[in-house]
Amino acid sequence: MDLIILSGLLIITFGISIGSYLKLLTTYNKYKKIDNVKSVSGCEVADKILENNNLEKVYVVEIKGDLEDHFDTNRNVIRLSSHVFHQTSLSALVVAANQCAKAIKNRRKSVLLKINNLLEPIVKVIIYLSYIIFVFAIITHSKSYLTLAVLIMFFTVLFHLFSLKIEDEIANRASLELKKGKLIDKNEYDDVKILMKSLSLKPLASLVTLIVSLINNFFRR
Repeated sequence: MDLIILSGLLIITFGISIGSYLKLLTTYNKYKKIDNVKSVSGCEVADKILENNNLEKVYVVEIKGDLEDHFDTNRNVIRLSSHVFHQTSLSALVVAANQCAKAIKNRRKSVLLKINNLLEPIVKVIIYLSYIIFVFAIITHSKSYLTLAVLIMFFTVLFHLFSLKIEDEIANRASLELKKGKLIDKNEYDDVKILMKSLSLKPLASLVTLIVSLINNFFRR
């Protein structure tokens, strides 16, 4: 593959991922400093939404790290980072609601979500593999391995672009649950919408968040 095309793909790939990561991080950190009007923690929000949807068998647990929150479909567990679990910020409220929406969609056997959940861990492994190939290509000055690494990264970003529809559905469901459960004030609707939009970018930011996660785990040892 031509070096100009390869460079272009690499710039586009990391441009999308870095842009998404920065948008997500700046929005999350901004609302992390603002308490929600109802003064409810992320854990309380999650418990309330799960109760309202008869999902008592879904458990909520605390984990370390920022933006590591996720719904574990295999164990039926919502894992919330320490800030989200304990604090009453708007960020904590929205992240908790977002993960609960995934649990609700999972119970309703959403085909798109099931396909996404099936492919997501595979895509993560592929991203890790692409980094290894990328480093190996630089060390060995191999153009073919470099091409392979860049193409893998590019197609993982494409995959996440297609998954944005699922993320939008989850965000809409989460917003509905917050309003239905009277967990937010009318004055917070716009801020919640902004936060939900930024959270939907999380998959696109995966190329960067995986690196950040690896670095954080390394320094925690």
